[in-house]
Amino acid sequence: MVVEQRDRLGNWEADTIISKGKHKAIVTLTERRTRMTLLKKVDDRKAETVKQAIIDLLYPFIDQTTTITCDNGKEFTEHIAIAQALNANVYFAHPQAAWERVTNENANGLIRQYFPKGTDFADLTDNDIERVILRLNHRPRKCLGFSSPDMVFFQEMKVALITRIQDTKILTLCTGTKDPVDKWKYHPDNDTIRAWEDFMISMSRLLEIAEKYDLKLGMEPEINNVIDSPTKALKAILEFKNPRLGIIMDGANLFHYNEILQMDDILKRAFELLSPYIILAHAKDLKNKNPIGYCAAGKGVLNYPLYIHLLKKSNYHGPLILHSLDEDEIQSSKLFLESII
Repeated sequence: MVVEQRDRLGNWEADTIISKGKHKAIVTLTERRTRMTLLKKVDDRKAETVKQAIIDLLYPFIDQTTTITCDNGKEFTEHIAIAQALNANVYFAHPQAAWERVTNENANGLIRQYFPKGTDFADLTDNDIERVILRLNHRPRKCLGFSSPDMVFFQEMKVALITRIQDTKILTLCTGTKDPVDKWKYHPDNDTIRAWEDFMISMSRLLEIAEKYDLKLGMEPEINNVIDSPTKALKAILEFKNPRLGIIMDGANLFHYNEILQMDDILKRAFELLSPYIILAHAKDLKNKNPIGYCAAGKGVLNYPLYIHLLKKSNYHGPLILHSLDEDEIQSSKLFLESII
């Protein structure tokens, strides 16, 4: 089997180690190929608690999660929910067959060097757990050619990402903001020369990658980012003069609150400037409130008949990507757009 041969990233083994008093526990996950280990302290070993811990730990690595092999304990009885949340197959080791999860058993032995049996996990802080995670994953291993688990794991992730990029035609980009926390939040420094220069440097590097992997890059004018208008987007297009750089058109992203009354003129001007460069189009809607908010297509104030007309007039024949909606809104937004198209 592929799992047994360790030929593929994404096969995890799961267990719990128990606190003094058997109340609290630590959920442990180890990736078979790289020995990457993840830990989370939990208040009990109830199946619901352990299920949520596993999902929380692995969801950031959902693309690197193919199988999970669990200990045969009742704390893993929510395995179906785990499998569905992570789009993975969950298996159980046979009773008294720890060798079927030997990677995780070995990791548990290393963890016990830091938290010996008899340790009361109630006394452990999140920093204590994080410190052990770092030590385990930075520790060189002979079986990895004296590389560390995190080095091998993230290198494997990089290879997988490059492989996916090779099958991709368009990468969509946020042009960024000077806000240090939220990439979609306006910052007054977005309008500075320094912000423009930083954008140009970053985009130059991205275009080199696009050339290497035969990609197109789509940037989206968005009022809270450095490229906050069709005029700035056109300026970037003309400065780079690179056919790999194009525009993602999203009509809802073009307006500040005080510009709603000029909606038709702003839409027409945006397409007048950018229609030759559109490589992808988005479909969300605009809430008429201050600050501007977004919602599912058909539930806001965007002039969709005009937006669709301008897309057609620009000879755009690509997909129209729905977003900013909940799953139960997909069908109604689809029908709304189909009625206009």
